[in-house]
Amino acid sequence: AVVLLIVLCRSSFPRYRYDLLMGLVWRRVLPILMGGFSCFIVAL
Repeated sequence: AVVLLIVLCRSSFPRYRYDLLMGLVWRRVLPILMGGFSCFIVAL
């Protein structure tokens, strides 16, 4: 994932395309992170 970010940063991506991509990534990752975090707190 980190390597992918570095590659995206180095490639000549149009700015709006990059922002759109990051928005999509965050929309998918954030609910998973929040779900995992709440499960972790419940486990404690």
